[in-house]
Amino acid sequence: MRIRTFLTSLLLAGLLACSFDLLAAKVKTESGMLVTGSIEVSAAGEVLRHTLDQPERLPEAVRRFADSLIPTLRFDAVETPGQAPTRSLMRLYFVAADNGNGGYAIRLRDAWFDSEKATDTVTALPRAAGQMPPPRGPLPMPMTATVYLALKIDRNGTVADIDVSHVDLGVSAPESSMKQWRRTLGGWISDFVKKARFAIPTTGPDAQREYWTGLYAFPVSISSDDDPPKNGTDYGRWQTFVPGPRKEIPWLDPQAARAGKALLADGFSSSPHRQLRTPPGG
Repeated sequence: MRIRTFLTSLLLAGLLACSFDLLAAKVKTESGMLVTGSIEVSAAGEVLRHTLDQPERLPEAVRRFADSLIPTLRFDAVETPGQAPTRSLMRLYFVAADNGNGGYAIRLRDAWFDSEKATDTVTALPRAAGQMPPPRGPLPMPMTATVYLALKIDRNGTVADIDVSHVDLGVSAPESSMKQWRRTLGGWISDFVKKARFAIPTTGPDAQREYWTGLYAFPVSISSDDDPPKNGTDYGRWQTFVPGPRKEIPWLDPQAARAGKALLADGFSSSPHRQLRTPPGG
């Protein structure tokens, strides 16, 4: 068995081939797409302009919907020197649902906006996949999943507290089996991440904090040696998965907890650079 962890800015879930199993199992599934880009917002909170990454790879319906929706977003006002606008990295998670008329409706479910300066945010330091221990329990092969961890990072860049928020699966089975897989994956990835080091903010409004809390998205793919490697072609494709139940974690920053599927792989959701005045939707 070969374990591959995708710690790049790929889509959070894994193999599209698993979607047939998900649909056949008649369990609750979700089809979503992560779209990235950048956005410029005035000090008063109005969107001035935006750019989508690789728009040619996005379905036309998603691209048109994003281009029409983003200018209507409103953010909390902020004080900036000379009331200058701010630029943020933008991550949008769209879902498609049956509209009851034989078609599908697209809506924005999650959104997250980060500073463009890497020194303003908490970031995971690079790791070698070979450092990972084997999982402490049986898992199906092949399988994909995304483990969402609630982390508290101290000023040394180490993990001061950790808990599993939820685990989304790319394969389906009876509920008892999926519950065991989530438990195995959550414990396995937690043991690995709790020893990781993070780069903490050195500039920006959050640089003087004593600690930072947020969600951390850790995608996992388990495959046989015969499986072809992933090549980064998931961007712009709908991904189907089984969402896991979410645990309420009292010490987790409520704003950070709302990042959800808008997080990039290996992404951390401490204090958004700009906060939406109203939740995503529409």
